Amino acid sequence: MFARIITSSNYTKLINALLQFSYIESNQLKAHYREINIAKFTQELASEFKSMAKTL
Repeated sequence: MFARIITSSNYTKLINALLQFSYIESNQLKAHYREINIAKFTQELASEFKSMAKTL
C-alpha cells in the first residue's frame, strides 16, 4: 500500500510537470530560468524513472 502511495505521488509530480510545460508553450505561464548542475539533475531524473519502472 505504501509503495502505491509513493508511486501515485510520483505520477502526480510528473503530470504536474507536463502540465506546466503545456502552460509555458501556450504562454499561460512564464518560464523562469536559472543555472543548474545538469549532471546532478539528469541523475536525479533517471533515478525517479527507474523507481517508477520498478513498480510497474
